[in-house]
Amino acid sequence: MTTAYINRIASAVPPYDVHEMFVDFVKSQLQGDNRKSALFNRMVEKSAIDHRYSCLQPADGPNGAMDADGHFVRGRFPDTAQRMRLFDMHAPVLAARAVDKLQLGEGRRSISHLIVACCTGFSAPGLDLEIVERCGLDASVERTIVGFMGCYAAMNALKLGMEKSGFQGREDTDKLIAALEGLEMKEGDDFPQGDKTLRKDDHQAFLRQFIFEVKGGKPKILEVVAKDKTIFPPACKFT
Repeated sequence: MTTAYINRIASAVPPYDVHEMFVDFVKSQLQGDNRKSALFNRMVEKSAIDHRYSCLQPADGPNGAMDADGHFVRGRFPDTAQRMRLFDMHAPVLAARAVDKLQLGEGRRSISHLIVACCTGFSAPGLDLEIVERCGLDASVERTIVGFMGCYAAMNALKLGMEKSGFQGREDTDKLIAALEGLEMKEGDDFPQGDKTLRKDDHQAFLRQFIFEVKGGKPKILEVVAKDKTIFPPACKFT
């Protein structure tokens, strides 16, 4: 088996630090609810997050639009299609900046595999192809893109578990864990990707999968794999 080594690491972040604006916006949404405000303030403190970066320049205050260009307006946030257009505009530029910092030189033509992991969004024909073109990689490079917008579903699952367990605070942690283990989530506004199961043994989530191809810049679904067909035996047990 071939041994892989990490030779270089580089990173790039968007230009605007929006953490304080984000915190102020959420606080403004919780005005009048002392319990939720106190809980959010504790989350901010315990998260130890000092900076949160965005490609969108923040607006002056949280009471109208969140960004200077007016994409995110209180009570009228952009839909998925609009957000993905923003992703398509900014993600390739940011990815190329990170690759450029690796200073690959002529060695970039010898790269054989490109693996892209992204939980922010999707675009067609794909962020991986954009990187190949922008960064001068060989067109024959083997590409793998791992993309899944699971954070949205994770927060809604946590909300569902809190409601199911009657979670009120740290003393209810065990009850919350028990509610999440084996949780069944039904397709709807909170889980638009379809029904999900969070397996008790190893906390692995299962849901239907889509096999698709992109032709002419347009994705076409070839097959939908049912959730039950994606389940595999657990490699470990947490209980």
